[in-house]
Amino acid sequence: MAKKMLLLFGACFLAFSASFCRAEEDVTDKLEDLGVPHKERFPDGEMAYARNIWDMISYQGRIYLGCGGYDNSPPAANAGPVPVLAWDTESETFVTEEKGLPDEQLDNFKVFSDGLLYAPGIDPRQGWELGNFYRRNAEGKWEVVRTMPKGVHNFDMTEFDGKIFCCGYGIAISEDWGKTMILREMGLERVRTYTFLRFPERLFSVRVFGFERDGETFTGEMNVYVPEKKDFDAIKISSEELFPGLAETFQLPEGFQPKPDQKIAFGVLLRKAITFQDRVLYMVFRRGVSLFSTENPEGNHFRAVPIPLPEDTRPEDWFVHQDAIYLLTHTPAEATPDTKEFTNQVWKSTDGIHFEPLFHFRTPQFARSFAISGTDFYFGLGSHYKRDPKTWKWDGTPISPDCGRIYRYKGGF
Repeated sequence: MAKKMLLLFGACFLAFSASFCRAEEDVTDKLEDLGVPHKERFPDGEMAYARNIWDMISYQGRIYLGCGGYDNSPPAANAGPVPVLAWDTESETFVTEEKGLPDEQLDNFKVFSDGLLYAPGIDPRQGWELGNFYRRNAEGKWEVVRTMPKGVHNFDMTEFDGKIFCCGYGIAISEDWGKTMILREMGLERVRTYTFLRFPERLFSVRVFGFERDGETFTGEMNVYVPEKKDFDAIKISSEELFPGLAETFQLPEGFQPKPDQKIAFGVLLRKAITFQDRVLYMVFRRGVSLFSTENPEGNHFRAVPIPLPEDTRPEDWFVHQDAIYLLTHTPAEATPDTKEFTNQVWKSTDGIHFEPLFHFRTPQFARSFAISGTDFYFGLGSHYKRDPKTWKWDGTPISPDCGRIYRYKGGF
């Protein structure tokens, strides 16, 4: 037995010594199928895509579920209004708290220091002169807070320096919990800001990074909040500070011949930034998804390290619970020539750098988001759609009927 354990440990260490070791405990047979709660609002067919569980959060005994679709193109184009559905852990039933918020997609839940639950207005179904966020008040009612100037999109929210920040085409700041907001455009009226990097002492905002070659390195621009100004300053940042090693994979398109004075840029999209202790972790979308964890040692500088994953593994979601951060990933695997299943993995880290496996399980579609209540894990399935190789639009292939299905694993750790 000792020899087998030693061999197993050695195999894991050699195969993935940096941070991960493939989870071995299969809990598929212990999953409970809780159903597809959004099926009435978004039935099978094209609209099933709007059942993607974009985000989940555990809050006051309920598991809240994101849904919808804000893209202007099919499938499920502009899918709002979106309902607010939650799993009640006491009654063990799905409840509808709001039949239809005036938005195309519900995503990116937050809980702020007032103890209330928030969600940004990803794509409001109202005029573009103002944007929204949504708040579940102390009486359990969902409020539409519509004070964000030029708020066509509000992709992310955060709380810092006693204020609420929302980002889209510029950044809106409120000192009175959304009653009034001022907009800081910073030249971003045509460039989207997608997320915030919130450290204990500093707040940064991040747009799509278009890094330009500067000699042997790549540089890009982001913004830092200056409390004395109540505004953001633009700063230059090296790709190696935030995405060490990523520029090494950059290649010019085949046949492309730049002009002698032309700076060559490559773009990355940073999403799902999460604060953990004195670090910020984030997912970078460029030819797949990469994970990074960074410190902000001083000033406007970063000290990031990559969080490696096995080659065939894609990260989907993470959250902080008590003194740890939990990560959800999946690996596609062919079950039969006619069907596909996914292996989903859950990992845990107590330092924001090194992750250890907890368990894995198989589902007909990949788990896109998850949450925890007590010792029980809840998972929401998602679905991609097939694209026409010429138009890069949906090719009409049916969306999986398992999109939006919810599973529970009791006694997860």
